[in-house]
Amino acid sequence: MKTIHTAFLGLGNVGCGVYRLLDMQKEAFASRSDLAFSVDRILVRDLDRPRRVKVSRDRLTVDVDEIVNDPDITLVAEFMGGIEPAATYMERMLLAGKSVVTANKQALANAWPRLSAAAMKTGAGLYFEASVCGGIPVIETLLSSLQSNRVESIMGIINGTCNYILSRMSEGMEYEDALAEAQEKGLAEPDPTADVEGADATCKLAILSTLAFGKSVTVDDVYCEGISSLTREALQFGADMGYTLKSLAVAKEKDGRLQLHVHPAFLPNRHPIASVSGAYNAVYIRGNAVEDIMLSGKGAGDMPTASSVVSDMVKVATRQVHPAVDFQESNRPYLDEDWICGNFLCLHVEDKSGVMAKLFGILSHYGLSAASVTQPRRAEKAERVPVIVTTYPCREQAMRAALVDIRALPEVGSVLRIRMEEME
Repeated sequence: MKTIHTAFLGLGNVGCGVYRLLDMQKEAFASRSDLAFSVDRILVRDLDRPRRVKVSRDRLTVDVDEIVNDPDITLVAEFMGGIEPAATYMERMLLAGKSVVTANKQALANAWPRLSAAAMKTGAGLYFEASVCGGIPVIETLLSSLQSNRVESIMGIINGTCNYILSRMSEGMEYEDALAEAQEKGLAEPDPTADVEGADATCKLAILSTLAFGKSVTVDDVYCEGISSLTREALQFGADMGYTLKSLAVAKEKDGRLQLHVHPAFLPNRHPIASVSGAYNAVYIRGNAVEDIMLSGKGAGDMPTASSVVSDMVKVATRQVHPAVDFQESNRPYLDEDWICGNFLCLHVEDKSGVMAKLFGILSHYGLSAASVTQPRRAEKAERVPVIVTTYPCREQAMRAALVDIRALPEVGSVLRIRMEEME
């Protein structure tokens, strides 16, 4: 039997999940692959801190050099999170010829070129299935299953916290209450900024886009908006018109240029992603040969994420040659920030003649056309009334310019713009 001497960098929730899963599946590894995993060293900050799994103290260390310099250790699983020192530690492991498995989307999205260069220099493996969508095998799908396809687009719900909040808002909760509930359930961090403002999804989309389109994508290449400004009222108005609101990550290739954006968007209820609710994730991929496929499941949590980590560990143990992504492009002529989509405008305007004429005049000035105009309900004695305007698909930059002028109208109060993604 082949024993894989392994080290962990960190032992948080996911690390503990991996530790338990390795023990639970040890007989299966032995019978299916003639493998055994031995966790020899675990890097921790505090040797005396209570842990969720039983680990003998002699396997714990606070010195990363003990792992780097151990010739028996050939596989390292990273669970530290954050960019640094995780990225530097992983780079050192790779340069020492040790393969690395990680769920760390922040370190990968921000330091991928140097990590990949280190892996290519020594031939070590860099595996990261768990970095995007937890237990959903979307990385393997892009790397292997869709190699015969030219990926045309990716659209997904890749942050379970946002999806949970929006699902609860669609059921009548206000944003603040839905967020508090998500925090109580452990679905949102005490500081939820990275999730609700889109930074988490931006890292994941950069990783997916690099793999799907073969072009180097960084977090700075992705346009990002969060969900904190959304209102229950707007979700209800959209629902009345047959739409479901999701926080979407969208990547499309048009004429050799990439459109990359993370933001809330209305989907028609008939779209497969529209029915994915709660803390679940879904990724909808279009390939030129396979056409449309969707992967869905739990995108977070210690055990779903551990499932992907352990799967990568088995790949490391059974492969003679490890795949690598080569980064050679220095400029980005392939980025397109002026994509096309429809728009849902929720405005509160003074109830008097001439207001809508001014609004339509601004839209016309920028070459935009209204697809529908509705007044959902009329509040008695309200200074301003809600009006919903949807537009036909139009250029992003033209819509942004029009919104500047619309918001400057004295007769217009609040303006909430939500993009609309139709089925192509």
